[in-house]
Amino acid sequence: MSKYPRSILCFAFFSLLIGCGTLENSSLNSVESTGVDYISIVVKDLRFNTDSSKPRETQVCYAVFAGPEGFPSNPDKVALKGCKRVDSTVVSFLIEGLPPSNDGYVVSLFQDMNMNGKLDTRGLFGMQVPEEPFGFSQNPALLGAPTYDKCKITPTRNGERFDILMRKIGG
Repeated sequence: MSKYPRSILCFAFFSLLIGCGTLENSSLNSVESTGVDYISIVVKDLRFNTDSSKPRETQVCYAVFAGPEGFPSNPDKVALKGCKRVDSTVVSFLIEGLPPSNDGYVVSLFQDMNMNGKLDTRGLFGMQVPEEPFGFSQNPALLGAPTYDKCKITPTRNGERFDILMRKIGG
């Protein structure tokens, strides 16, 4: 058992596994895809700086798990990852190259507000929590770390759409 609460590990994995900075997908799984090869993600409730002297552009970084093993904190188990630059409160994009999976997928993402390629965190009640907006497929209620089953999606056709709502702790 880890000495860190699961809720801390849940958010710590973002900073470990997402190396953003490009619009391209990065596949960590070389298995040739069969069945559903890509899905459409619609990200809603993105936030932006209200200071007009700062650029509005940010990026959404995502990680796709193709099974419960390693979710949510093991970056070695991420099947796909990437980032997409955004400049509006709703954005859609495709995640292509899904590996075969008998147990669906989980898409986790965060909005990189300062374009530094990692999920920034802050202390709250003795734990590290995300400073930047984040979300998971299926938009589960979060009273701690999400489980794979609560976040799992099972696409049945190429291009199937999944909406993810961004959340921010304390804001």
